[in-house]
Amino acid sequence: MKMRVGFVSNSSSTAFILDLRDEGVKEMVEQSSVQLARGLGRYTAMAAGKAAVYYAEDWISATRDWYDEGEGLGPWIMYWADRLGRENVVFARESDEGMGGFLDFPAHDVAVAEMEYH
Repeated sequence: MKMRVGFVSNSSSTAFILDLRDEGVKEMVEQSSVQLARGLGRYTAMAAGKAAVYYAEDWISATRDWYDEGEGLGPWIMYWADRLGRENVVFARESDEGMGGFLDFPAHDVAVAEMEYH
């Protein structure tokens, strides 16, 4: 089941959650040249397994004063990490402005969840 959260009518990024237990996803992630997700930017990036969990934890820590508890990108990633298993979660982000390029695989085709955010 795919889940889309929120709507942004202007510039935004789209975040995807993928399940690394899917062989097709595993192959796409292994062959991808997309940079590792770091910081709060909206550039195209990805993190898998523990790297996705660390990214989410950093995001939560850095944005603690911006959101109510449980809201925002970090908690969303952690929700899926807990649901899929922390070693199986993949977070991928694509900027609608092509910042950092675009994902080099069709994340929207294999995503278990999708979220637009500013």
